[in-house]
Amino acid sequence: MPSLDVTGIESDSRKLKPGTLFLATKGLHRHGLEFLDQALAAGCPAVAYDPEGAEVIRGLGDSMVPLIAVPDLTRNLGLMAARFYEEPSAALNVIGVTGTNGKTSCTHFLAEAVQGSRQASVVGTLGWGKPGHLRLTQHTTPEPIELQRILAHLRDEGFQMVAMEASSHGLAQGRLSGVRFQGAVFTNFSRDHLDYHGTMDAYLEAKLELALWPGLRFIAFNAEEAFAAPIVGRMSGKLELLGFCSESYQTSLEIPLLRFGAASYHPDGMRFDVIYQGRRATIKTALYGDFNVENLTATLAAMLCLGIEFDLAISHLEKVVAVPGRMERVPCKGRQVIVDYAHTPDALATVLEGVRKHAPSNLWVIFGCGGDRDRGKRSEMGAVASAMADHIVLTDDNPRTEDGDQIIRDILSGISRPDAIVIRDRRVAIRHALEAIGPEDLLVVAGKGHETTQEVAGIKYPFNDRCVIEETWLDLVRGSRQSAVESHPQRFVQG
Repeated sequence: MPSLDVTGIESDSRKLKPGTLFLATKGLHRHGLEFLDQALAAGCPAVAYDPEGAEVIRGLGDSMVPLIAVPDLTRNLGLMAARFYEEPSAALNVIGVTGTNGKTSCTHFLAEAVQGSRQASVVGTLGWGKPGHLRLTQHTTPEPIELQRILAHLRDEGFQMVAMEASSHGLAQGRLSGVRFQGAVFTNFSRDHLDYHGTMDAYLEAKLELALWPGLRFIAFNAEEAFAAPIVGRMSGKLELLGFCSESYQTSLEIPLLRFGAASYHPDGMRFDVIYQGRRATIKTALYGDFNVENLTATLAAMLCLGIEFDLAISHLEKVVAVPGRMERVPCKGRQVIVDYAHTPDALATVLEGVRKHAPSNLWVIFGCGGDRDRGKRSEMGAVASAMADHIVLTDDNPRTEDGDQIIRDILSGISRPDAIVIRDRRVAIRHALEAIGPEDLLVVAGKGHETTQEVAGIKYPFNDRCVIEETWLDLVRGSRQSAVESHPQRFVQG
């Protein structure tokens, strides 16, 4: 075969350009070779393909460019991409963060807290790059080629460290293959993504793949969670383990522990103690929510594993700010309003329990559930709100292709009281709650967090909870009789 001039690699036929090597993988429903004509039309000099599933595709022998069978290409796509981009993660200190909740907060906290000693970036739900200056991604864990391309950009831009979210989907689908992780952080574990994994055991095993990653130097993990014993039991060699847990938690695990004490709650945030190797210090933070006590402690554990001195790490942690859409306080003068991404029963319970400790007179919550996702968690989220909030407003989240009324009925099946209000229009629901709450009350708008769109029947419309809250509150302050956000839906075009 003659030598080929390859200027790029791509597995998405829609992104092909002249000189690009097309990597035709086996997808969930279709094989990449089904798009061979598009690849040839785009000017690809060759096609590498996964032979699994390719035997049913006819006409391959008529191709005008080389077709190269690569066994297990789909699973090893990241390894090939890493080689093409000259192993970018080898030049970066990459820390993977996994867990049901807290991944985004911990990656951002870690990247912010180490900025004094190294240039750090994030890759995850909110995007990639330096916190506050992010470029968008399509998935929490990007597809393998895109991920390696991102890491190459970060390397070339002079970053020294990457705090990366490692989702269970990304781990199970091999999107992280080719990434050289130096460390891993395990935050917590509760029900989520069973529509994909099927069982809690399968979900746990997907998470645990990160603990067995080749070349890993350390694991910081929540010693109170279900993954603690398997992590300790499966580890061998020189891998450094550091567990974190509450000061009162009793464990039989024979590992070093970083403990956190009970928090005190103030209008300007929280204070709590941390204890490590006989030393005790107080962390003062502007963040809200008990889960941020765990998130900050997890971040501190990672910093200690990275060799950052205890007192210095704490001083840097005290400066981190809330991640957009994660227990984010929205400035509505005279009212307390918080936006949070909580979209699982455990996350919603954690948020409501956390803000309750700041002693509001009445706790309001607005939430819904996403369509085409785990239906089993809907009634559970209803039960959480029923037990923990004083006032409940049910509304649309991202119905996607499902009937929104059915989603509401599913949630209502878990609510044991008759006073829940249903307002499916999320804008109107937010206005209703803002009109109803008083100065001593607190409103949590949950589910969408940082998201900038709402997906209905396959169309994404512009919608950001924080922006809608700010606009609506300004409108109410001005005394307008019309909704500040009343408008006809506009088709959302990303670009």
